[in-house]
Amino acid sequence: MKLAYTHPNGIVVAQARSVLELAGIDSVLRNEFASGAIGELAPIDAWPEVWVVRDRDCETAIRLLKEAQKTVN
Repeated sequence: MKLAYTHPNGIVVAQARSVLELAGIDSVLRNEFASGAIGELAPIDAWPEVWVVRDRDCETAIRLLKEAQKTVN
């Protein structure tokens, strides 16, 4: 598994995972509920994350997420 995306806003991370799901890329969310650990951890270490299950899909996932972000801005 490889990290494909992280952001401080859980809703943005969930949307990123949806983009990957629609593309047929298996992924999992991590740190969904880690915000309570801020103070003991650095804030960035508690951000929600999308991890791609198959390493070979990671580059494609990152590219898709960058393209999706461009259409939002």
